[in-house]
Amino acid sequence: MVGNGDSHVQGPTVIPDFIDETALNIFVDGSSLPGPRRGGLGIRHVWVDAHGHEQSETEPFPYSHEGASNNQMELEAPIQALKTALGRHPPIDLADVTKIIIYSDSRYFVDNLYNARKVWPNTKWHRSGGAPVDNVRQWMELRRLCNRANQRHRLRVVPTWIPGKKGEYAKSVDKAAKRAAKSILKTKIDHQQVRRKWSPLEVTEGCIRPRGQTEFIRIVTDKQVGRNRVSKHIYEVVNEASPDHQLVDYGYTGLVLKAGHVYKVLFNDEATNARILEAEEWPKQRRFWDATVARRAAIVDALRYVGVKGVLLKAAEQGRIKEVACSMPTCLCPEGAGGRHYFERKVHPPIDWMPTPDHYPVLKKDDGKLTVDNVRLAHRICNRVDYAIQTGKPYQRDLDRVAEWERRWHAVREF
Repeated sequence: MVGNGDSHVQGPTVIPDFIDETALNIFVDGSSLPGPRRGGLGIRHVWVDAHGHEQSETEPFPYSHEGASNNQMELEAPIQALKTALGRHPPIDLADVTKIIIYSDSRYFVDNLYNARKVWPNTKWHRSGGAPVDNVRQWMELRRLCNRANQRHRLRVVPTWIPGKKGEYAKSVDKAAKRAAKSILKTKIDHQQVRRKWSPLEVTEGCIRPRGQTEFIRIVTDKQVGRNRVSKHIYEVVNEASPDHQLVDYGYTGLVLKAGHVYKVLFNDEATNARILEAEEWPKQRRFWDATVARRAAIVDALRYVGVKGVLLKAAEQGRIKEVACSMPTCLCPEGAGGRHYFERKVHPPIDWMPTPDHYPVLKKDDGKLTVDNVRLAHRICNRVDYAIQTGKPYQRDLDRVAEWERRWHAVREF
């Protein structure tokens, strides 16, 4: 799969049953293993000697690359292979070959090498959509090595795609890459901080569409890319009220965002170039964040229980409602009926909700628009009893119900 968006004409595809006698054939593979993330690479040089016999040499790499992704290792493998081939001690005399063929099962490498050599340097290492190119340092190194092969040895570097684990040489470098990834010795390709995700979902590029929204996100990884002090982050949305809650995506920014921290951020509205424009750090402790989210969810549930919909429910999801309580000055609902001041489920008609007497006058002042500030809700029974007190027209059934609740509550307490 091409991971960087700007693919050129795909390189030739072969299953190498035979080796090009006029070329230095290099089989490469990169591997990345999780928990903790580390990568390894495998390289095998194959050529035909003067007597027409096939020769091969496996290049040993007894160390792993800490925190390396699969794409990084798929680039690091041809980099190291070319360094050996063009170094002081190449496996063969380069004067005896006309080209260097690099066989890889990575479309990311094969389909983008042309872009790295001819296209991206002219766009300041940005993709066609405007986003920075990933792994710029490695692509620049590949470009330098390809130019060196052409200028010093007049050799073309030909990337060729092969199906993974097809053929003896492809299988051997695949095993070598996995073996290297499990090595105890470690080195780093890029400096980046990584934290464990809270979300159970996998990273999916482009799953969060930038639309100028404000969002609460947690940074999972931070890594500098490009040459313009731009950082690429894996982030997850932690706001339960967001339609993108728990989605995990990639984003770019020129701001300093630290892995493991929670930020309130503002996105741009360019679908092909997701950028974080502004960021404000929020408490990063997960315990604090979880408690805040839990309180907000409890308020939303309480409103849903009593049948509240529309703008009030949306305000609760945004965290603008701090408490759901009866607005009557004297709440008549005892703790035995769900707790003083608090609403019960809608399935209990005696303590359903309704607007208080001053709700509509206040609403009228605001041009009839319901807001968090002008809403006045109360238990239906509290409202009706208050009406009875104010007008002298009691609803005997309501008064009897209140008396029965009080009697039951006192009986429970005495027991």
